[in-house]
Amino acid sequence: MTAVMVTLRDGSESRLAVAPGLSLMEVIRDAGIDEMLALCGGGCSCATGHAS
Repeated sequence: MTAVMVTLRDGSESRLAVAPGLSLMEVIRDAGIDEMLALCGGGCSCATGHAS
């Protein structure tokens, strides 16, 4: 299974398992991380999920 490292605003990191068929936004949301707005629903078109 694939995994991604997510760096939170406080600098802490979380390793998240990524199941096939899910978007990165869904994986982050399902992990209970609420720091990403994802206004476009995970389509990478609104820029709220992009690194700052």
